[in-house]
Formats: sequence, structure tokens, C-alpha cells
Amino acid sequence: MRFENGLKAEMAPTDHAAMLRFTYPGDDASVLFDNVTDQAGLTLDEENGTFTGYSDVKSGLSTGATRLFVYGEFDGAKVTGGSAEGVKGHLRFDAGRDRTVTLRLATSLISVDQAKDNLRQEIPRARPSTRSRRTPNGSGTASSARSRWRAPRPTS
Repeated sequence: MRFENGLKAEMAPTDHAAMLRFTYPGDDASVLFDNVTDQAGLTLDEENGTFTGYSDVKSGLSTGATRLFVYGEFDGAKVTGGSAEGVKGHLRFDAGRDRTVTLRLATSLISVDQAKDNLRQEIPRARPSTRSRRTPNGSGTASSARSRWRAPRPTS
């Protein structure tokens, strides 16, 4: 999706995770965090380019679900600043010459540690020996997402 200001956002989902790539048109490369209500928490780790959080907001389809946990890693781009207060926050990046920031994130209804493990299983980090540090291996994720999206849905 390309926004009116030129920002391009791409996403490839899996069952419990997603890879997002943001391409910025100018020098300001920031990612914002927010929640629908204040029923959530957010912790940003600027040094490691990671974040953890949770949301207690539920939909009508959330029967039995309690808290949704999230864990995310920004790959390659150097964090140059950021802050968080309550459920809102932002991180600013040096997006490099290609102006791209890649985020891999995962969720869990069990814990942040489980969300972290879901990310490891569903969208592993690219091996530095085979790919550049700035380009995580997303081709398998995108291909898997396409095939699952197009797969016939079971009928009840």
C-alpha cells in the first residue's frame, strides 16, 4: 500500500506472525505504536531494536481469550531515537540508502515468550552468510501467505 505522503507499507502474514516492510520517501523513518484503548502495555528496547507489549482489547470473536501478547524485532535499520508512554510510542530509524525498515512481529495468547518463539518458528531471521543484514528472508513467508489465502476454506 502506498500512502499519499509516499510511504510504502507491505505485509506478509503467517498464522501467528507477520513481516512488514516500510519504505520511506524522505529522511523521517519512524514507526508509531498505539492501541484502541488504554487497556494495554508497551515496552520499547531502542538499543536492540525490539519491543514487547500486550492488549486486553477483545472482539466479539475472542471467546475465552484473555490478553494478546506481542513481540517484535526491527531487522537491520539502526534505531536513532524513540519513546513510549503508556500504550503509545514511536521508534525513529536510520533507514539507510534504500530508505527501508523491516519489522518481524508475532503474537500469542499465552505470553511474550511464546510470541517470541512463534516469531522464531514462523519468520526466522535471515542467515547473515546468505543474505544481507538489511534484507530478511521474506520470500517463503510471502509465498506461504499467498497459498494459504488461496486455499479452499473448510465448510462446517
